[in-house]
Formats: sequence, C-alpha cells, structure tokens
Amino acid sequence: MMTQRVERVDFTNEWRTKLLRAINVVAERDMQEGVADEIERSIDEGRAFLFSAGKGGFFVLEPMKFEGQPAVNMTFCWSTERHGMIKYYKTVEGLARKINAKLIIGYTKNERLPEYYERIGFTPKGKNEKGLFVFVREVQ
Repeated sequence: MMTQRVERVDFTNEWRTKLLRAINVVAERDMQEGVADEIERSIDEGRAFLFSAGKGGFFVLEPMKFEGQPAVNMTFCWSTERHGMIKYYKTVEGLARKINAKLIIGYTKNERLPEYYERIGFTPKGKNEKGLFVFVREVQ
C-alpha cells in the first residue's frame, strides 16, 4: 500500500456537499441514522478534520483518547475505487504518527467491514454502546 498525497481541506461548499453526499450513501446502506449530522458537527466544532486524497477520495479523522491512549478515529473514508479504508490506511497512519497517536480506531455497523479491518491489521474489540463494531490498531 502506497502512501497517498493528501491535503487537509476546508469544510465549505464543494467539500461539504461532497462529504455529506458520500456519508448519506453509506449511512442509508448501513441504516445509520444521524451519522452525517454527527460527522458534520464534529468537523464544524473543530474536533475532526477532512482530508482530500486526490480525485476520487477523502477521509475524516478525529483525534481522541481510547482507553487512555492518544488515538485517531478513522471517522469516514471514501474512495471512488472502493475500499477507502484499505486504500488510505498507510496515509492515515502517517498522519496519526505526526500527532503522536498510539492507536487508530475504526467503528462500523456494516457487518461486511470487519473483514477489511482485520485484513489491514486491526484487532476487533467487540461492540460499543451504540452497537457499532470497534477495531483498534497500534500505530507502527
């Protein structure tokens, strides 16, 4: 997996529309009501950040603590080539390293995604109080 060229982008106009459209596609498929509002609010409040990864992809990262350790939540990954999480993982890991995060966290309701998390080295941690699968990987 190659590290992608990325840039942090402002969450305005074109990017807001592009991100919310993608989130709504995923949220509808996975029956995750309110997820678009939650991600939009976290970016608007400065808790999460939107990154462009070229023409067909983007992702949202949210620095956080997980079990007392500095972590980055891969809040949302999108690629027009499918499997954004797999495609952008090394890039996300590089960004996590820059802020001294020790862990990368992923949450999903989609029962097909655990296979992809495990494929790139995440460890399943069960489900959280919202019924989402939780996955954790140490930053290398």
